[in-house]
Amino acid sequence: MKDSCYTFEQLNWHDSIHRNEGLRFEGLNHYEDYRTFTQYLHPCEDERLYYGAGMPNFALAIGMEQCEQVSFSVDPGHYRRDNLALTLSGEEGSTIYYTDDGSFPTAASNLYTTNPENTEQTQSISIEGIFAIRAVAFEEGKAPSIITAGEYLNEHLARESELSYTSNGIIRSYTGTFSAIVIPHIVNGVQVKSISGFKTPNTKLTCLTLPETVESCNNNNSKTGIFDALVYFKATGMTSIGEYCFFQAPLCTAEIPNVTSISQYAFYGTNIRTAAFPYASPGAYSFDGCKYLTSADFSLYNQNYDFYISSYAFSGCYRLKSVKTNPGKNCIVSSYAFKDCYSLKDFDFSNVTMIYSDAFAAVKGIKAVIAPKLKSVSSLPYSTELLYAPAATYLGAFPFAWHPLAVVPRSCNSLGGEYIKELLWFPKFFNSVEDLVICAAEDAVAHRYAEENEFRFVSIPAIVSEPENMGTAGGVLTADIIGIHLSYQWYGTNVRNNRAGTLLAGETARQLDSSKYAFPYYYCEATHFEPTQSTADEDYVKSIKTGYTGEDVNHDNLVDIGDVSLILANVAKLVVGANDTCDVDRNGAIDIVDVSALLLFDVFGKEQTLSSLDLPAWEHMYEMPN
Repeated sequence: MKDSCYTFEQLNWHDSIHRNEGLRFEGLNHYEDYRTFTQYLHPCEDERLYYGAGMPNFALAIGMEQCEQVSFSVDPGHYRRDNLALTLSGEEGSTIYYTDDGSFPTAASNLYTTNPENTEQTQSISIEGIFAIRAVAFEEGKAPSIITAGEYLNEHLARESELSYTSNGIIRSYTGTFSAIVIPHIVNGVQVKSISGFKTPNTKLTCLTLPETVESCNNNNSKTGIFDALVYFKATGMTSIGEYCFFQAPLCTAEIPNVTSISQYAFYGTNIRTAAFPYASPGAYSFDGCKYLTSADFSLYNQNYDFYISSYAFSGCYRLKSVKTNPGKNCIVSSYAFKDCYSLKDFDFSNVTMIYSDAFAAVKGIKAVIAPKLKSVSSLPYSTELLYAPAATYLGAFPFAWHPLAVVPRSCNSLGGEYIKELLWFPKFFNSVEDLVICAAEDAVAHRYAEENEFRFVSIPAIVSEPENMGTAGGVLTADIIGIHLSYQWYGTNVRNNRAGTLLAGETARQLDSSKYAFPYYYCEATHFEPTQSTADEDYVKSIKTGYTGEDVNHDNLVDIGDVSLILANVAKLVVGANDTCDVDRNGAIDIVDVSALLLFDVFGKEQTLSSLDLPAWEHMYEMPN
């Protein structure tokens, strides 16, 4: 059965122009609905999982001969011809059926008329604008052919006599009848500079290409779309997109790579697949309701002010997975910016300075918020497990997904109060926020907050686990420590203690390759640094050394942390190191390299992306319970 299926490549399932509906999530307004459909979300992300091996073909499965594939007289592609005609041909004696609406052809589809003896009686299919075709051949006693598919875009150069314009180069209307047009850069000696309030009284415009001289496109701020049939738009010189420009248009593809300004509601409710506008920032509601949008790129934004993701900019974009911003520019995420973006996973918080209320409401794909510049946060993604905000002064929300952990600085003097407790009403498939662990300095406001609300508290800096091979030469050692803006210094020693070692010059990373040295024992001194927010106070600096202290440790109390979830679940069992001599068999301690990279890596001033933190070991934590 699997071997006889039409493969996805043969089916041409992915269609770059026409819509691929997939699963419908509209109307799911209640959390109970959300809980129900999330189990189908991941299969939908990969059609091979959702549809299996392809489309079954029972005739091939029992060994029948197959018809030859249908051939097209014109290769699929982009054309600019006044007359473009397509003919189909297949195996002699076969009958050809085709569709032009994106569906798969069967014997009930359009019959293609052909006469090999008289070519004038052979059907000719006119290609105008965007055209997609799928064809299959049938013959008695044989299995149907593999489906042949093709996509075409045929544009026409608009005639000067068909264009109305102003003396300053604003195009107002096109009176021709073609549905796909290219506007020239000069019309009757006037250079075309913009398009505004555009009208097409004699046609439904599906494709529009503007010259590089056009800088802006506006529709006079009207919600009545001027592009109510537009599917394809190209304007490589455009820098400004006006309010409601493509409002609720069926637009799928927009090639506007140099735009710097996207006004509110610009792409509201369109079918756009990717938002590749690297120099721009999204206005309010600019992509609201774009249910087919999967990625957005603003990575080259370089204006003289902060990068704003405005309110409701991507609300309802439930297929959106990735958003790229410029890591060198401060980013502010406004209220409801990613509301109901259930699939969002790849978002870099390294440059985010503020997150407003419900900015990530219902986002379930983000597990860690590593935000070295974050000053104020009013809400977090619903799936957040780890918050690392070493510069925060206000936290109106904490992680509350699964065994949540927050690493909070002393500078944070305003916390969420009773709001955190109120989150207990949330659906039962999330754990109670009473599992929250707050990591902070002992004298911090966050310490008192944890005590008042009966949250677990861990004083930082703190050692998570000792290196498995602490006393063995030749291995890679890891300083597994929680802290703020950590720095490291490794030492080698001839005796088994962490007091009188020899400094290893240049060994200031979290890991040490001890094979380069001849010492039998090693330890690391890690320094936790928190800059003060007031000139009247001193910076908070505290160091900690690896090495168990005091009497021998019962290693039965150390959990064998085979995956990341257990370190979060058992973070209260952290072992705190000091400066005393120790002589312990360390074989029971596990070096958790992957979780240390997540929890302890000093991201201050360094680029950090969520994709590097999204570890496979976390995946089982998001399976829906029975």
